[in-house]
Formats: sequence, structure tokens, C-alpha cells
Amino acid sequence: MPVDSLPAKHPKVCGSVLLHSGEGISESVSPPYKTNYSTLMKASIRVKEDDKIHPRHGVCEDVGHCIFMAKTYNEVANDTVKMCDSSPVKITQSNSI
Repeated sequence: MPVDSLPAKHPKVCGSVLLHSGEGISESVSPPYKTNYSTLMKASIRVKEDDKIHPRHGVCEDVGHCIFMAKTYNEVANDTVKMCDSSPVKITQSNSI
């Protein structure tokens, strides 16, 4: 799509969080819910309890992602920070995976 065909004023603000708690064994997986994150549009988590999580070395090695959308930057920023602080995937750290 040509850049000049994009709207000059954006209707909404979007943000995303890639999930990766580090190397280890997943202890618990708690999918995020819209009731806890008002701007959450989609959440995808690709691990379950007791899965091995390897270290992240590059692109496409996350264990999930969340997409946020709202009318203002502050709404999206608040939910993305809240998501990062409360990671939905808790792990037991291990150096021998």
C-alpha cells in the first residue's frame, strides 16, 4: 500500500508484547484476560505447564504474544507495562535444558 494512501490521523494506537520468561521449565501458564487488560485484543501462548523453554536467541523464539489497541497511547502503554510486570508464564529456572 502506498504511504500516501494511509490516513493522516490514526484512529487507534496499537502495541504488542512478546512473551518469553527465560530458560527453564514452565510452572504455570495463566492466559491474560480482557477483564484484567482493557486494551487487550488478542493473546496467544504456545506453551503449557511442564514444557521446556529454551533460551531466546532470536526472532520467533518467544512463547507467545499479546496485542493491545486503544484510542490513546497511555491506555496501551499502561497495559503493556502491566503485562510485562506480571508475565503470564512462570518458570523454574534451569541451566541444563
